[in-house]
Amino acid sequence: MSIIEDVDVVVQEQADVALPGYTQEQVEAWKAQYGQVYVSEFGEGEVFVWRCITRAEYRKIMSMQRLDMWQREEEICKICVLDPEGYNYATAKAGIATILAEQILNKSGFIVDSLPQEL
Repeated sequence: MSIIEDVDVVVQEQADVALPGYTQEQVEAWKAQYGQVYVSEFGEGEVFVWRCITRAEYRKIMSMQRLDMWQREEEICKICVLDPEGYNYATAKAGIATILAEQILNKSGFIVDSLPQEL
């Protein structure tokens, strides 16, 4: 069972969600710039709008040898979260950066949704 299944987090494609506080123009601008855009909500109204990570961005983070696993998760979030800007993951609830990073990597193609089939 993954961490995502254990936590009350909602991930939906932006096209299916009306976000209070965001104009349709803002959502469309994000989509035009990044393609798919997602929203994750954590229990008490903490909402994060984010995009997928690119291979180049991922490689850059993974090449930062001075970073530990948790700092890498925070870097993934800093790059991919569109809103809120400047969120401090280091002082936030412990699981937010971990869950967001897992969701970002999942939607970015790092987690396979289906099993390979024998030919």
